[in-house]
Amino acid sequence: MTQTVMGLGYADCLTGAMVLSTDMNAIMFPGLSESIVTIRPGDVNAEVVMNCDPDLIILASQEQKDALSSLDVPILLISAASIEDMEYNIKMIAEAIGTQDALEKAQAYEDFYSDLKGTVEDKTKDIPDSEKPVVYLCVADDPLTTLGNNSVAADWVTVSGGIYAPTLLGVEEFDGTLTAEQLVEANPDIIICTTVAGKDAILADPAYQNINAVVNDKIYINPLGGSVWFKAHFEAPLELSWAPTVISPEQCADLDTRAYVDEFYSTFYGYEVTD
Repeated sequence: MTQTVMGLGYADCLTGAMVLSTDMNAIMFPGLSESIVTIRPGDVNAEVVMNCDPDLIILASQEQKDALSSLDVPILLISAASIEDMEYNIKMIAEAIGTQDALEKAQAYEDFYSDLKGTVEDKTKDIPDSEKPVVYLCVADDPLTTLGNNSVAADWVTVSGGIYAPTLLGVEEFDGTLTAEQLVEANPDIIICTTVAGKDAILADPAYQNINAVVNDKIYINPLGGSVWFKAHFEAPLELSWAPTVISPEQCADLDTRAYVDEFYSTFYGYEVTD
């Protein structure tokens, strides 16, 4: 949600937040992380939050809200388990900021996300279930850490023409953990890793050498910008500009990832992406 405030054009209103330490954030928002109080998700408490003198608090869990129940400050509690949730959250935060500019950017965000989703769905809608690849998402250095079916990852895999492995396995938890046996059972055709270490760990483990994705060399590193693309962060729409090209390459080979990336960063960050 920090990245959302930044993307809506109100980074200078942040007084306490967790700014992701990515190369692009350092370039797009120089000095921001040093000018505010860094509050990690597990460190939310009344004292540290009130030291930021907030007019508005945006939180991502009920536990955080309970920790601030004594404060007389408006709170927005965000939940994002789907693409529709993401669009709603951006609009809600823009309404809380309360300016016409923020509302217009929120509408532009919804239009970007919806148009891109529609474009991809048109390309993948006729793929027979029998031809859809099983896709596993590894979200840590540990090969068995993933996002469950109750996450936006299940949405973008499905829209991209794939079958989400945790759905097959009945893994509902947002922060899902598999056993090695479950990963072998799912036998994903495609594995998308969010870290190089995660990919290396899969390739190095003898238990996984007969998985289709390993045999056919279809393990990919997910792109990263100012924030991550693969889960419910502000840049989540961009996942649909890239993931379909590896999940359904025959149908989505002409999807112009670079054009979408250029448009997104220019529109929401005022940043022109270099080669």
